[in-house]
Amino acid sequence: MIDEVVVGNKYKSRSGVEFKVNHIARHGQDCSEPMIVYVNLKNTSDAKAGQVWVISESIFIKRFNII
Repeated sequence: MIDEVVVGNKYKSRSGVEFKVNHIARHGQDCSEPMIVYVNLKNTSDAKAGQVWVISESIFIKRFNII
């Protein structure tokens, strides 16, 4: 389990896809929830490598593991 999300670190999703965290941002309307901006490192069935994603930090911590 992740204790803290670190910019630049690589993480793996439950399905085994590797991602790199690029930024920690704030939601534009509700600044209380940190948002993780990340990118997949390899092509997947639904996105090419380099696709940028965003998800709340609380969900990211539950769904990803550090590599």
